[in-house]
Amino acid sequence: MYTNLFKLCGFSDEEIDEQKPRIEKTLKIIGSDTKEMIAKAEKNVQSNFDCSLEGIRMLLKVMMKEVMDAVLSGEEYEKRVYYNWPGLSPLAQAMIVAGRGTNVYACLAKQYLWMGLGNIFDTVNDLLDLGELIGQTAGRAHCPEYQIYTALYERKILPIPTIVLNCGWCCDQGPEVEELCTKLYGYEATYLDGTNDWEWGSWPNMDKRAIEYNASTIKASIARVKETTGLDITDDHIKAALQEIMQITMGYMTLIGMVSKADPQPISQADIGLVFLIKGAGTRYPKDVINGINMLIKETKQKIDAGVGVVPKGAPRVYVQLRTLVDQKPMRAIEELGLAIPMMMVDGYHPYETQPTNYPDDRWMSLSEQAFRKPQLSSAEGSLRYWEWAAKDQKVDGVIMMYPISCRPFCSPTFIGKDYIEKSTGLPTILVEADGYDTRNYSSGQIKTRIESFAEILKANKKLAAGTL
Repeated sequence: MYTNLFKLCGFSDEEIDEQKPRIEKTLKIIGSDTKEMIAKAEKNVQSNFDCSLEGIRMLLKVMMKEVMDAVLSGEEYEKRVYYNWPGLSPLAQAMIVAGRGTNVYACLAKQYLWMGLGNIFDTVNDLLDLGELIGQTAGRAHCPEYQIYTALYERKILPIPTIVLNCGWCCDQGPEVEELCTKLYGYEATYLDGTNDWEWGSWPNMDKRAIEYNASTIKASIARVKETTGLDITDDHIKAALQEIMQITMGYMTLIGMVSKADPQPISQADIGLVFLIKGAGTRYPKDVINGINMLIKETKQKIDAGVGVVPKGAPRVYVQLRTLVDQKPMRAIEELGLAIPMMMVDGYHPYETQPTNYPDDRWMSLSEQAFRKPQLSSAEGSLRYWEWAAKDQKVDGVIMMYPISCRPFCSPTFIGKDYIEKSTGLPTILVEADGYDTRNYSSGQIKTRIESFAEILKANKKLAAGTL
């Protein structure tokens, strides 16, 4: 019944037979154990990703394995520690490294579940409906990611953890919902606390007092994780984690560089989004991820050499501010309008981000500083200057400022951003309400309708500039 689905996700017949008990347990727990649900998943995963690409199948296999590991961690591990995104990726990977070979499951389980249940199984909408009934009322701009998270516990899809390390650096909703869940489901949480009171003109250099405070909350949280689970995150774990992250990041940047320079655009941002998701979450299978990215790079080069693309050659180039994370079809919808997307939010590194740290002798202060240099964790100023740099660096013809109304950190700078980008670059810019985790009201068809007139304007502008209009 499920063989074809798992083959689409890179599993061999032998691997499917070997993993049969785990596969069937997982499908039953997530509610996708009928022929109808499997057929739905097969259709959905092929709508989201180009499963003819071996690199994509290799990465989907990682996603599926991570989903099974998360769902079955309750029976396969004695203790569980979850790290909840958005947060500090090196710390998440260090937890994974520290947990290898122990009785402690450590991972960004929540992220892999919404990744898999959304992009493969297409069951996220039911979870959103349920999450809205658990302290996060519909229509009140609650974070859909945490509505999904709450529903995962309520449906007993995600096993109850021993402890969760949550992060309030970017988002206030995450720790608030986490605290609610600790009361409802009976587990402990520890938090990375921080400050976002930046002065204009300070980015990328954050106040030392704030960096010290941020680093101290990391140390306190790591200590609490050790007390409750015995998981000891050492400097050696951090070094190993950074090496794994660096290899994955370098592969991703190579892929982004190839796609952004090619004309026509060789592969869809939907497929690049799969790499983006895994890179941001950390992984229990770093070698498999690196091999998958390398294969995708090879296949992308073949398409470039053959002049094959997902949009016409010479298509208008647009910078898009937001990825849809649980459903890639809106990304494809933009490309179907004849727009090339060379790069998206936080794909590239602003030169400010790559400056040497001011705290080379303190690992946690250094990591805190580097994290807050990322636009999505920093001030509105950081976001605006990043968007301006990306638009100019990629020589785009227009900017699509997609913003999630239910995400205050991402939504707030966007409205200022439209005016700022138009004045600083002269580029046509459109505001489009969307969401990374909830496509019930932001489907691919709706996104396409909202952008199609803008796409025609950009095409006309190119013809006018070339004297062919």
